[in-house]
Amino acid sequence: MRGEHARLSMQTKDEPKRGRSPGYSTEIAETICDRLAEGESLRAICADSAMPARATVFRWLARNEEFRRSYAIARECRRASSAMSWAMSERSSWKRSG
Repeated sequence: MRGEHARLSMQTKDEPKRGRSPGYSTEIAETICDRLAEGESLRAICADSAMPARATVFRWLARNEEFRRSYAIARECRRASSAMSWAMSERSSWKRSG
């Protein structure tokens, strides 16, 4: 028992989650996509104890076409949002200097 406790206390967020995931969940997949679109990284999302491990997400992506499409759209939304934020900050700084 003592060794088990020491091993558990040394775990970090980036270590794999223990146990088998319950299987694909549309609700969790939608939550992942929503959080990605809002700018959160997959690493941060999967660090949440309510979310599956990254390996599970990648397995879901490989096996589920609908999730793959939603995931791709969420990542594009994130990129577009980042690009828009950058463009607006550049525009603001250009106006101030001009």
